[in-house]
Amino acid sequence: MRAASLFAAAATLVAAAAGATPLLTKPEKPGRAPVLPSLQGLVPLKVIPALGDNTGDSGRTALQALSRGRWARACSVSTAVLARKAPDVEALGVFGLCSAVTRDRQAAETALARLRGVENPGYFSLLTQGVLHLQDRAPDKAQAQFRAVLQTHPEDPLALYFDGEALHARQQTVAAINSFQATLKQWPDYTPALIAASRLMAGPKASSEELSVATSMAERATALEPMNTGYWRLLADLYRRTGQLGRAQGIELQHVRASQSLVPEK
Repeated sequence: MRAASLFAAAATLVAAAAGATPLLTKPEKPGRAPVLPSLQGLVPLKVIPALGDNTGDSGRTALQALSRGRWARACSVSTAVLARKAPDVEALGVFGLCSAVTRDRQAAETALARLRGVENPGYFSLLTQGVLHLQDRAPDKAQAQFRAVLQTHPEDPLALYFDGEALHARQQTVAAINSFQATLKQWPDYTPALIAASRLMAGPKASSEELSVATSMAERATALEPMNTGYWRLLADLYRRTGQLGRAQGIELQHVRASQSLVPEK
């Protein structure tokens, strides 16, 4: 797909988003661990709500949103910037990552083709290809891409986060937690890393101290992103496991059940 086609596709996504109803990603098949579990609630680009006045936004704006874990806004910003035919490598890179995360392979491959022509050395292209490998359940190949980024950007928070997801997929739990914690040193408000670390620390054999830390992380994530029902569900489970039944029941009544009532019947 040529550059003009990419811009046209982005414009179409923005137009379609204006009246779209957000949808959750498709559930995983029974018996299969979810891919990128901390980003499972991110909707496809075509149904991410369009922004209002976004003429001042740029790829840098999208990256700032990512640093706080606000993937939906970052994806919307990057799509809108491309729709304006703005020559913005960062917007193109975020668009490629969003496409890969939401399993829009055609859009991701198109973004990759454009990135390889403007990036030297590759950064977004390596991350995007790595995410596609994760979606293909090839964590070894994915990790090779993320480690290539870390060779030139040793403390890059996005590369560290996705490296943690690859380690998690390879069942290297301790190393994955370390990667997520390293991400949080750079981006303390990055909610996907908070939730990923919380879930892993709260494993079946977690100690009371580990559960306490996991609960604190989940509390911070819900404070940063109070509309994310999945985060509240995790926090309710942690409250129940730590004997805080009243808090767990309160969350289920206020957040979980209320959101379930909004899901249309099939």
